[in-house]
Amino acid sequence: MSCYLAIDTSTENCSVALLANGNVYSRTSESPRTHSQKVLGYIDELLEQAQISRKAIQGIAVAVGPGSFTGVRIGLAIAQGLGFSLGLKLLPVSTLTLLAQQALKDGSAKAIAAAIDARMSEVYCASYVVEQGRLREFQGAQVMAPSDACFAELLANVDADIEAVGTGWDNYAAALDPQQKIHQSTAYRLPLAADLLDFIEHATAEQWQAPEHVEPFYVRNEVTWQKLPGR
Repeated sequence: MSCYLAIDTSTENCSVALLANGNVYSRTSESPRTHSQKVLGYIDELLEQAQISRKAIQGIAVAVGPGSFTGVRIGLAIAQGLGFSLGLKLLPVSTLTLLAQQALKDGSAKAIAAAIDARMSEVYCASYVVEQGRLREFQGAQVMAPSDACFAELLANVDADIEAVGTGWDNYAAALDPQQKIHQSTAYRLPLAADLLDFIEHATAEQWQAPEHVEPFYVRNEVTWQKLPGR
């Protein structure tokens, strides 16, 4: 049986999921600033629930941002630590793509506008279209002031239902979509680690990376990632 772990601490959610014995086990809590205190406990709880050891894990999917700088580092550091200790590869996934996957699974949207509050009066944004039941990136991740420019190209080229996902819509909905053409709800505010498991099925060998090669996806150019000595 396949056994994979998924970790996402890149936003306010601390979320962990485990695929084992054909079942998905998960723990998620909206708990800003406490991810480092919870995530390892969640992993142990899921392993105990599935009645398996860490050695049974075959790979780790991890959300690498953009999002909270501290949250991104926590999730990736834990995934890397487990990867090094267990000899496992990691599957890095953009947090914006992870949000879009949640809407893809649960809704009927043909396109998805993802926006995460980036603080400093900015949003991280990206857009996707749905083709043959899978996501295709339409506009890559970027950080900018919230305005209709974030999704202008999507709206101009996609004549279909568009679903809004992410916390960027909480405070900036009017700026992001002044014409109110994008469907907005509170259903897809925060990503879930269980949705990371969906990317494993279609991942290529090249997408799986050694722990030391996976880096945070910050988007903001002024933020740099310092690897630990020897890595």
